[in-house]
Amino acid sequence: MAPPPAHTAPTRLTLSSWRAVARFPRSPHTFPRTFFSIAHSLAAALLPAACVLCETPLATLGRVPVCASCWHSLPAQSGTLCLQCGEALGAHAFSTSDRAPGDWLCRPCRVSPPAFDRAVAHGLYGGTLRSLLHLLKYEHMEPVAQPLGRLMAAQLAVLPGLPKRLTVVPVPLFRAKRRERGFNQAELLARAVARFGHAHGLALSVDTAILRRVRATVSQSGLTPRRRRKNVQAAFAVAGAATGVKPLHGKCILLVDDIYTTGATARAAALALRRAGAAEIWVTTAARAQRHELAEPVAATPTPMEDDVAFWT
Repeated sequence: MAPPPAHTAPTRLTLSSWRAVARFPRSPHTFPRTFFSIAHSLAAALLPAACVLCETPLATLGRVPVCASCWHSLPAQSGTLCLQCGEALGAHAFSTSDRAPGDWLCRPCRVSPPAFDRAVAHGLYGGTLRSLLHLLKYEHMEPVAQPLGRLMAAQLAVLPGLPKRLTVVPVPLFRAKRRERGFNQAELLARAVARFGHAHGLALSVDTAILRRVRATVSQSGLTPRRRRKNVQAAFAVAGAATGVKPLHGKCILLVDDIYTTGATARAAALALRRAGAAEIWVTTAARAQRHELAEPVAATPTPMEDDVAFWT
């Protein structure tokens, strides 16, 4: 008699398996939705779900297979930050006897002020937050944008001076990159911020047609600050602004992106918006890469060179 088969532990739901069953279909028709429901039920029953970040078992298979512990490990930024760009300020940046408003700005913002009024981010770009953004951007786990947008909206709601009514503008991708990736992570975050912002009394309307990326740019990753600035110089344009008309006259804009690193992208996009007549420009991102935390070349230039001052003016 043949021996009974050895017990085999059930297979964990892998990231690739999750993508196969847990992404909502783009088609609005009934059949794809029904198929998704069946696939979801079968996967939840046959494949024990685990957090894709820490591998902790999950009770249910959700659209975002990340455990509560990982979500709770996303503390908001703390410490003394530049009031304009959010750069961390050391104790040496302040005078104990005279704290003028300008002292609350980092040196880059004092030397070469950006076109935006203020930039804020939920947390530092590292650890769990970095992993979540990689899931969104590179693993195409689009539902991750929803809880991240909720955190971003909650932070915006308590900012002093933030207008209650803003037009939400995601940083656009060049059309070839958009086709290649299939989505724009900044747009997903923008829609999530607008959705959850309403619960905080903010009137946020998303407009993806205002800002366009008019030329292809290389990836900013690994570039020095000056190369980043040159990479995105004149890369953005506002629809209708080429005629000399200011189509955004008097409008308050909320510019949304996934990560704020050196600020080159935010500065370039905000400059195009400001030249088109925007009255106020606020920037929000899920993460902020502080210079002292970066291992890539952006840490090599902590302050702008003198010839960079004219770059943004």
